[in-house]
Amino acid sequence: MHDAICTLMGCYYLGVDLQEALLEFRAHRFFCDAVGVVKLPGETDMRAALEFLEQSPVHGLNFGSRTIEIFDRILADLEQQENKGEFFKKQLTIEEKNFLHENGYLIVENAIPESLCDELAEKVNRLMLLEGGQEGAGYVYGSGKMRRIYHLLAKDKIFSKIILHPVAHAVMSEMFYRPTFHTKYYLTSFHANILFPGAEEQVWHVDANVPEPLPPWIIRSNSNFIIEDYSEENGATQIIEGSHHWGRKPNAQEAQAHDLNFISLKAPKGSIVFWHGHLWHRSGNNRSMKPRVALLGCYSASFFREVCMEENPYLSLSQNMVSSMPQELKSILGWNHGAKNY
Repeated sequence: MHDAICTLMGCYYLGVDLQEALLEFRAHRFFCDAVGVVKLPGETDMRAALEFLEQSPVHGLNFGSRTIEIFDRILADLEQQENKGEFFKKQLTIEEKNFLHENGYLIVENAIPESLCDELAEKVNRLMLLEGGQEGAGYVYGSGKMRRIYHLLAKDKIFSKIILHPVAHAVMSEMFYRPTFHTKYYLTSFHANILFPGAEEQVWHVDANVPEPLPPWIIRSNSNFIIEDYSEENGATQIIEGSHHWGRKPNAQEAQAHDLNFISLKAPKGSIVFWHGHLWHRSGNNRSMKPRVALLGCYSASFFREVCMEENPYLSLSQNMVSSMPQELKSILGWNHGAKNY
């Protein structure tokens, strides 16, 4: 029981589910050494330990006061999560995992409370007015009827709340899984995507800016927080199921084609839609009479930064130092990478 409870503590503080934890702990023995686990328990033992903690007081066990305090926090957090009713923790089922890997996308409904959806939509509409008014202003692309609002995390705390949704973490942890204790993925962009009435379909594309053939491992992935109903009429994202296995991008003819065998990712308000970055996709045509607003969280595999970035100048250099740098130095440091000029 001691080993199972200590391992459970590791799951809690690393933010991983039981199956993922057991796989990682076997690959990294130093975790077991650090927390004093002699024999790594099986999943059945860990579930029994969880039931024991939920049903029995732990103060009579031979653990230190700090450990008992941690147990109490685990149970309190579990109870709070169950009663909170706003976000629910999500462990993907085997069926969901298989569907995600086979088809390249997943839709999770009823993940965001309707009241929060309304609040997020109101914030986006306010930002749209502040940053250039209506259609044709701000950061626009295509024919001018598609618009994005970047750097949401810097503009309101509510966006930090939604991007930390546990369902998004569960899906991204599955998509970017590799046997390491390093962070598996990073958020690379979080922005609002607005399609005004009459916005045309995008061209077919993938979110992987590397030469072909595309690698068999994932580069990028997307989460679309649906704060308004997604329908074919208002331009729901269109995808070609399983195309992330093809290892290539649409060629010029395919990119402009309208007769490919696609499906629209229709989803009700409060859903989160996920898709693999290698999946062929595009936004649809907004044939409705009102703008369609969605929040897009884009992620990348962490090793792209880890394998090359030996130092982190963004943490070591002050704003005063950066402001006095010559432009050439700022450029090679990548200081303006990702900055969008409106």
